[in-house]
Amino acid sequence: MPWRPELRVADYLVKPVKYARFHQAMTLAAARRATAKTTTPELNAEAQVPAHGSELFVKINNKLVRLNFDEVLYIEAMSTYSVIVTPTQKHIVYATLKALEERLPFAHFRRVHRSYIVNTQRIASIEDNMLQLGSYEVPVGKSYQEEFFRSLPNL
Repeated sequence: MPWRPELRVADYLVKPVKYARFHQAMTLAAARRATAKTTTPELNAEAQVPAHGSELFVKINNKLVRLNFDEVLYIEAMSTYSVIVTPTQKHIVYATLKALEERLPFAHFRRVHRSYIVNTQRIASIEDNMLQLGSYEVPVGKSYQEEFFRSLPNL
């Protein structure tokens, strides 16, 4: 079977699967993935950094959509999905919050709760442990409070 990186398929298995054939397919897939990473970027990643500044491509409904992350208020976890909230829209992305956090290249995004990442440039006010971002409120989790409030003068 020819290698088709756009499909991310390296091999296929026919039932009943024998362990030796499974091992062969896994070895082939691992080798092709290692080669693809050094020669071409992944084509189906949840988030990819384009050439310019504060924009990111995010996979939404099987297509890559360019989002200006300066407009993002916060990102909320929903199991294996995440919701990227802007003042006008909510985008549901098939990626965990942890995966998005690792891919965000922007220093002004900060994890403030196990379920939330906020754009610190969009914080309008802070009352108790609640952040006001536009018309939305986001809580600051207890385990994130000390580090978040310590970083405030640096924002």
